[in-house]
Amino acid sequence: RGEILQRPPMYSALKSNGKRLYELARTGVEVERDPRPVTVHELQLTSFDGDTFGLDVECGGGFYVRSLVADLARHDKVNSLAHLVLLERTKQGVFELEHCLHLADWTPQAIADHVDRCAALLEEVPRAP
Repeated sequence: RGEILQRPPMYSALKSNGKRLYELARTGVEVERDPRPVTVHELQLTSFDGDTFGLDVECGGGFYVRSLVADLARHDKVNSLAHLVLLERTKQGVFELEHCLHLADWTPQAIADHVDRCAALLEEVPRAP
């Protein structure tokens, strides 16, 4: 837990000299990216079967989970080519998966009702002065 330094990936929306890094990456250009402070609130190993593992990560803004996995793979004690197989965002601010409206349930009325419920959740968020 706490603050760590993380180097943003080339496939990100950050800019270098006015160009998005993902645009540069798509043309094969790689630029130096300085590590940035990011916050890890919780990091928990949820499963491990020898070849694969699961993590539950609660983090602050600007955190790149794919970069975390790549960094873990490069660690001296791991030394692997680990990569991300599945990434599921389970929370963003006050919204959690349970607040999602599943595609199969989309109707104009269900969407309108859902927007109202989400607006009620936003009422609980403190406003900036």
